[in-house]
Amino acid sequence: MMVNQGEKFRRFYLDQKTRGRTLWLYSCSGPAKQLDPCAYHRGQMWWALRMGATGCFYWAFGCGGGIGDSWRAYAQPRTEYSPFFVGQKKVTAGKHMEAIREGVEDYEYFVMLRNRVAELKKDGVANAALGAAERLLVEGPRRVTETIGPQSFSWSDKVDHEIMDQVRSEVLDLLEKLGRAAR
Repeated sequence: MMVNQGEKFRRFYLDQKTRGRTLWLYSCSGPAKQLDPCAYHRGQMWWALRMGATGCFYWAFGCGGGIGDSWRAYAQPRTEYSPFFVGQKKVTAGKHMEAIREGVEDYEYFVMLRNRVAELKKDGVANAALGAAERLLVEGPRRVTETIGPQSFSWSDKVDHEIMDQVRSEVLDLLEKLGRAAR
């Protein structure tokens, strides 16, 4: 809904955050296996970064389409939402769960960069890398989320799957540069 309904919809939640509420994002689209793992699952963390959210949820990790078995999709009477392949005795991670893991790592790299920037600013450090890091903290998530639109969630949609890795690399490069900055 946040992607489909645009800025006015997002503004409502950003206003709640401004009033002191904690913002978390929640996604519950499906069938999960028909969703693009990067745009939908990994992309949620990039939206969280853009909006200043501190957590994410997905519905539902243990689904199985009403029969508790992801391996028998044609027998499922209900929609499958799990990013896992749920079986009667075993759960297997798939591309969708791996995308969630990647998104969590993306988010954590930004947290590390934000913390390093704050530490250096507190110490009175000012340099080009610090300025670039401050810009990337705002512009990076925006660059990524601008590629995720209403027509981005299906496997058959045209999605820029490289942008997340490109921005992640920029974060890691800056962390390395700022790691050598005066302490």
